[in-house]
Formats: sequence, structure tokens, C-alpha cells
Amino acid sequence: MRLIRAIDEYRVTGIKTTLPFGKWALQQQPFIDGNFDTNFIARYFTPQALESAPGATKPVLRLSWRQYCGNNNLLPLRRKRTAA
Repeated sequence: MRLIRAIDEYRVTGIKTTLPFGKWALQQQPFIDGNFDTNFIARYFTPQALESAPGATKPVLRLSWRQYCGNNNLLPLRRKRTAA
């Protein structure tokens, strides 16, 4: 798929991006088949998907999952405590 190749060739330094998450989504059979809607992430993405992702993508996928769950009240997000 040309888009996956483009993501693989894209280089961003200094910040984390959601490109690895986009690549993951593009590789899912329901997405390829056009069988998806706004519940795609809730239906198909699980923390176990992180296990099959290359090491460099795990932090981005984990952050994407936690952000999605937090925005949809699926799990409490832990906030860093600041020093008093």
C-alpha cells in the first residue's frame, strides 16, 4: 500500500507523532475492506495491539490508546503530580 510506504519513509524528529497509529489502522482488515465507522478504535484497537507493534511505535500507540480512553471515559487517566 502506497500510504503505508509513505508513512515508513516519513521522518519527523524531535517530537512524537501519531503516524505509527495511522499505520496500524491502515493495516487492519476492517479498514482495508471499508468496514469501519466512528467506533473503529473502540472495536478493534486493544492494548494487545501494542505487543505486535515495532518497539519505536509502542509509546505513541500507548499514548493514543490512553488519550482515546480518557476522552471517552473508558478509564481514568493518571496525572503526574507536581512538586509542591
